[in-house]
Amino acid sequence: MPLGIMDGAVWRPVGSFGYGKGRHGQNVPLLFVDHIMSGFKATMDRPGWQEAAGISAHFGIGKDGSISQYVNLFDAAWAQGVVGAIGPNDRRGIEQYNRANPRLAELERRGEWRYITDGSMWTLTGGGVNVWNCAAVAIEHEGFTGEVWTQAMLDASCAVKRWVNDELASAGHATIPYSVEGIIGHNDIDAIDRPGCPGTGRDLGKMIAQLNAGGDDMYVRHNKVAEWFEARELGVGGSAGRGEMTARADFALPQEAKRVEFNVYLDSGNMSFYDGTRTFTDGPTLFAGEVGNRGVMVATITAALSHDGVVKFEWLGNTRVGRIVSLGYWK
Repeated sequence: MPLGIMDGAVWRPVGSFGYGKGRHGQNVPLLFVDHIMSGFKATMDRPGWQEAAGISAHFGIGKDGSISQYVNLFDAAWAQGVVGAIGPNDRRGIEQYNRANPRLAELERRGEWRYITDGSMWTLTGGGVNVWNCAAVAIEHEGFTGEVWTQAMLDASCAVKRWVNDELASAGHATIPYSVEGIIGHNDIDAIDRPGCPGTGRDLGKMIAQLNAGGDDMYVRHNKVAEWFEARELGVGGSAGRGEMTARADFALPQEAKRVEFNVYLDSGNMSFYDGTRTFTDGPTLFAGEVGNRGVMVATITAALSHDGVVKFEWLGNTRVGRIVSLGYWK
């Protein structure tokens, strides 16, 4: 992939970035800024939506762990550039700005506070650009403030942050620490209009611990579909049974893979997955962006596999598989 674009994310470029149209390479990140979408990833993924809203972010992460990238890492996204106010005499946002964080304090020294009359907000500019947007990686997360993040979303956010530091090092830049200094929320910049962004649903301590634990069990997203398994009829006549499917039919399973993940959509019937001794997750767990007319998603399978890539399943009665989607694997 080109420098600044993450392999494993779905590249969905938007036009809402940069300062001066067509100017690239303005972002030299000092911070990860976590956001909550207050909505759904499917909305952010929609072509033209971010441009129409006048916003953008580098990444959007779904509750299901899916990752979209909208802006090259080294371009400045329009994500966290203003602080709320109700008039030019309202300096609460400036007073509550988290300058106790040495990186945010450093950015404040790079610019000057300027009131935007037509927007009733403050911004911090230096050298003709927004200081925050040119020094941060903006990561949006699906959901609403206060909702506890799914493990899949947390894992994907950590994977993005690890990739960013690898990419920064490759480009000769300093990496961002996995700490409360390096990972902030939008609320650390704007406590007035964004007090709940990303909100209490993000367990920052858990995230930092997971990042500092190293690269073990890193999730690799594939976003592939096992087309060969679409519209498969099982248990015709009402019988129960067992079968197997091979992950390699969809994507190559590398030797370092420990587990593989699928989503299963049923048009009818009952189906579960197992490793020979136990049944995996079974239950309706729909996330934004999933296609309802494909049937009900009955399982997210995180299956421990031998390297023959075989996943075993069983069904009860007449069962029709709408689609099996191969999400990715853990290594």
